[in-house]
Amino acid sequence: MRRAGRWSAVGLLATLVLPQVLRAQDLVAKKFDQDLQGFSGGWGAERAYSWDPALDAGGNAESGSLRADVDFSSAGDTTLQAGLAISDFAPYDKVRLDVYLDPATKPNAKGDFGTVSVRLRPVGWGWPGTEVPLGTLAKTGWTRFEKPLPASATASVGVNVHWNSGLTGAQSIWIDNLVFVKASAPPPPPALSLRRAQPGLEIRTTGNADYSRKNVGTTADAAPSLSWRNAAGPVTYSMTVSETVEAGSSGYAANILLTSGPDAPASASPDWNHPNGIFLEARQTEAGGYSVDVRHKVNAANGHGVRFSDAGLLWAKTNSGLTSLVGTWSLTLQARSLTVQAPGGLTGTAEIPADLFEAFAPGNNTWALFGAQPYTRNDRVLTLSRVRIAGGNDFTAGVDQDFTTASALGPKLQPLQEGTGGVVLRPLGTAWRVSWPLPDPGLFLWSAKGLAAKEWAFAGATPITQGGVRTVFLTESAAAAAPARFFKLRDQGLKIEPTQVQSYEEDVLPTGKNPPYVSIETGTEAGVSDGSKSLKVVVDNSMTWEWLGQSFGAPVYEAWKKHSKVRFDVHRPSQTAGWNLEVQVGLNADGATWTQGQVMDWEWLNGGASATKTLEFDYSAMKAAAPATGAWWQLNLLFRSAQGGAVYVDNVRFMD
Repeated sequence: MRRAGRWSAVGLLATLVLPQVLRAQDLVAKKFDQDLQGFSGGWGAERAYSWDPALDAGGNAESGSLRADVDFSSAGDTTLQAGLAISDFAPYDKVRLDVYLDPATKPNAKGDFGTVSVRLRPVGWGWPGTEVPLGTLAKTGWTRFEKPLPASATASVGVNVHWNSGLTGAQSIWIDNLVFVKASAPPPPPALSLRRAQPGLEIRTTGNADYSRKNVGTTADAAPSLSWRNAAGPVTYSMTVSETVEAGSSGYAANILLTSGPDAPASASPDWNHPNGIFLEARQTEAGGYSVDVRHKVNAANGHGVRFSDAGLLWAKTNSGLTSLVGTWSLTLQARSLTVQAPGGLTGTAEIPADLFEAFAPGNNTWALFGAQPYTRNDRVLTLSRVRIAGGNDFTAGVDQDFTTASALGPKLQPLQEGTGGVVLRPLGTAWRVSWPLPDPGLFLWSAKGLAAKEWAFAGATPITQGGVRTVFLTESAAAAAPARFFKLRDQGLKIEPTQVQSYEEDVLPTGKNPPYVSIETGTEAGVSDGSKSLKVVVDNSMTWEWLGQSFGAPVYEAWKKHSKVRFDVHRPSQTAGWNLEVQVGLNADGATWTQGQVMDWEWLNGGASATKTLEFDYSAMKAAAPATGAWWQLNLLFRSAQGGAVYVDNVRFMD
């Protein structure tokens, strides 16, 4: 084992300047000179919109602002929505918004007037998009917010403005001057970060800072038998944390989620989607400790129900005395008895309500998830060394996986996460973790045993993408081979050309498919075919997921390992107006874990309109845990539509 001190100088800053950012003028997206500029509805507490010509942030008598009248009697926040077509945010580095509150407005219990954020909706109006928290409204009158745009903001078709006020009753808010501020200087080179890391399952909070749940969860095969109600004795659901989230992460919560429903599918957010649930959360406080509670809901699909009310609380320990998450966390259930066990000898019991007990009765699917939710604390790392579900001999759905000795997730476990890249099984022998923030255009990781210029070479390590961060895991064998290694980012790396996988020119059709496909054949359609043919899939209008898959041999597996994204072109001919098509990608490979994600979220088409899209799926996290070689690779495409008709697919290729 090499000593940590031999690697202490490993994280060097990139020494080369990034390409110059294109200069631009500020983009004034919404100024409200004459009208509402596309704001036509919202949700939550919103009740009415109007254009107010008498109130302008700049005092311009020829302009005005947008007024929203809301009622917080039944909702704690409000959302305003409008179209916003911006194809590229690269020339801009900040977003600005002016907000006004009537001086007569009374503050909330915290002494302020809530928080405001802007959410940029991607093509297809996918949720959650890119949220930019603007900050707290600390006063009445006009407040100007200006915050950096995150790297994930690439393009938009719409915008939401959220006001989470903490106020009550009827209120009004005015907004003005939604502006994207030009980039005034090129961004600084990304700085490398180094930390000790052990083998295990990494849970990194990426994506939206509120909703981006990151968990490993059970599969559909286990669901019918996973409830403790299928056993005569106690059943324990537990996770062991080997690396805790850092201090200064108040609000961040590690969790064990148990949910049930007669036909509940696998979900990345089952605590919201599924009707019934038991939820253990250990949430970091502002003082750096942890409060621990167990809550529940019953018959509240697509909602929280009583979960966050007094009626939803089963057990709580506000001052637990814990300052770390390291150790084993478990829920043990038997009949209507629930027992909590946590590190440091913390324990507690509760009685399961009768209606909740019946919701987990045999015959209902049950799902168990282990991981974290950021609650505004993004880019935090938690590592699990083990997940275990165990009961007596009559309990058939047991799970027991040691992530420190595993090269792949077991057959009863799968990543269940909102977004990608947050749930990663580190390679066996992992000793170090090198990471750097995005954007990193044209930069590659280089390494050297010393600092002499001639010793630097391309490191040959393919990073994975985790939200706004790229990460490389270094094994102990690499440390032994180069005990005094240095790293930097350079703008001259090995360029890997795209690899074509399938162009459907040879009439080789997918052989794996499920009803209700009407037909699958090769065809041609302007705007999608790369060559003379493409794959034509005719779907029905039942909104049922329609799946087809195709397997390839070792050469495609080898090409897959060299890249990090799969890209393909989709064309949808003109249809009846509506939310027309949803597309997902599922990837499987020899020795790898099935990975699936959404690449088109209900594309809207007006009557007679068509759409041609290039869709992309980042599989870098999946391949990082896969073997270096394999005998097969599989592409699965999933479609569903409310309109039916043809979908054309072509030019499947691997990219970087």
